[in-house]
Amino acid sequence: MPSSKARTYAAPRLPLSQATTTNLGPPVPRRPQPTQRTGPPPVLRQPPRPPQRTAARSDDLARREAAMAQRAADVARREAALAASEGPAADLAARLRAADERIFEQRAEMATIELDARYQVERAREAAASEGRFARDRLEREARDLRRRVARLESQRAAANRAAASPTPDNTPMEDVSTSEPRNSTADDALRVVFGERRDEVASLCVAADRKSVV
Repeated sequence: MPSSKARTYAAPRLPLSQATTTNLGPPVPRRPQPTQRTGPPPVLRQPPRPPQRTAARSDDLARREAAMAQRAADVARREAALAASEGPAADLAARLRAADERIFEQRAEMATIELDARYQVERAREAAASEGRFARDRLEREARDLRRRVARLESQRAAANRAAASPTPDNTPMEDVSTSEPRNSTADDALRVVFGERRDEVASLCVAADRKSVV
């Protein structure tokens, strides 16, 4: 009768060489062990020593110091000579500086005058343009007024012509109404209603126009 317990199988044991190369990866190299120093101890490097001042070096330094002092004396002598001879040159330089300043001031003044002239020209142009606009507007207003007056006169003349062409009650032709005497005809009444006190003037104009058309 078989046993109910599960059977366990142990993995086969491999040799150490095979287990190291196949299952555990490549072998880890070992850290080298420090070797014992057997020779003499190393010699430590010493810092360089400053050069010793010898007699020759002292003479060289003395010569250099003397040369530097001589050079300083030469420079001082040249500066003194230049300062002594700078009288005319300094005067000339001052004159040149003053001339440059005057030239600069004159240029600035000329630039200011030019800007002022440009400003005045622009102001004159603007004033002329505005005056021209005002004059044009005034002329346009006057022209509109004249056109309205002409249209009003034309309408009044047409009304006078219509009133003059209308027949009288007794079928008599219209006589000359250029006089200032009042009339009781229908045309005179119409003219009086339309033109008021200027009836005679308008009537004379209408009669003159009719005569010109007949001629």
